[in-house]
Amino acid sequence: MPFLSPNKEIEKIGARNVLTTGLTSTYPFVSNELFDKKGILIGTNSFDKSLIMLDRFDQTKYKNPNMFVVGTSGSGKSYFIKLMINRNRFLNISQFVIDPDREYIKLCEKLGGTLINFGANQMINVMDVREISLDLGESFLRNKISKLKIFFSMIFEGISEEETSELEDVLIKCYAGFDITEDNNTLYMDDTKSMILGRKMFKSSEHMPTLKDVHELIKKNKKLKKYASILKTYITGSMAYLNSKTTVNLNSKLVVADIYDVSEQQIPIVMFILTDYFWDVIQKNRNQRKILYLDEVWKMINKNEYTADFVYKLFKTIRKYGGAATAITQDISDFFMLEDGKYGKGILNNSSVKCIFQLEETDLNVLEKAVLISDEERYKILNMKRGTAIIHAGRNNLMVDIVASAKEHEYINTDIIEGKEA
Repeated sequence: MPFLSPNKEIEKIGARNVLTTGLTSTYPFVSNELFDKKGILIGTNSFDKSLIMLDRFDQTKYKNPNMFVVGTSGSGKSYFIKLMINRNRFLNISQFVIDPDREYIKLCEKLGGTLINFGANQMINVMDVREISLDLGESFLRNKISKLKIFFSMIFEGISEEETSELEDVLIKCYAGFDITEDNNTLYMDDTKSMILGRKMFKSSEHMPTLKDVHELIKKNKKLKKYASILKTYITGSMAYLNSKTTVNLNSKLVVADIYDVSEQQIPIVMFILTDYFWDVIQKNRNQRKILYLDEVWKMINKNEYTADFVYKLFKTIRKYGGAATAITQDISDFFMLEDGKYGKGILNNSSVKCIFQLEETDLNVLEKAVLISDEERYKILNMKRGTAIIHAGRNNLMVDIVASAKEHEYINTDIIEGKEA
């Protein structure tokens, strides 16, 4: 099944079969129209029941196509995201999902997507240099090393600037052993098929070093030798799936990375590796629309300033590559934890669409420091029923009831499986 098509007319479904709609408050609420002709159906206006259509890629209305989604557990935010993933299939948009809580597997299977699960012998070589769309004069290798320095800052906690500089020299030496330098031409090779097409082939993972090669060089380096034992975990230990040659296939319009079985300590590292991987794929073609979904994004921006800055810059630049980023979180305090909320606020400011589901008062108090929320909106957010959200989209500010057809609900709802819906 290529995608799940909603009914031509969204059905009126009972409370047991769809997110509950309606509000109990009698407070007035200023409601604007939101009907982007080339957009997808979001739901209905809570007050006049008009259809809400959103085209986040419409550059005439929105500064960027990014989206920020927040809500407490059980508020309906995950249901909403899955609904958006399904409906974006109508627009032939490639979509990449990082799934820490095993929310999206069912939908991925029904849509014929690709599921990445490291427990199923699927591997990603963290050392892979991938072909992306670069600005004039940029180096593939230099771009890769800048991101590897972030990766090693996560596993070598407390590494000094001097040691980082030494590590950079080690990485350059490692790639040189595979005939890869800052000259981009060294990353292309002759291939019979590609030569027929009049161009050379970019080197695959088979022609790249692995962490094992870095490990061998670090063991011989007096200034870095102390990190050799730490890196060994990524060679033969529980994280060895980052050391083998890449076996993951991303030739699909929907890719879901299931990291539920990854240990809590290693989740930020794996999320960074996957985000980097998806980001490279997104950058390869500037003319194709793509959406990246970062569920529980706070895990990458609450402690390490390098990963936080990486995510922030991704949100700033992804539109230039035809892409859109979606930040999803329920942990507001952690989202704004690092450097007085610098990175969380940066992500918010670079998200033209903000979807706020029901929040607890303590979380709302934190969010209010970064987003302008009126007293009326505050009351609504604290008293919202499941499946209702306030949506800020460009100049529009309205309350929306998320509505799904019976078929969509059947494939998106996870209540029966997990006993809850986030």
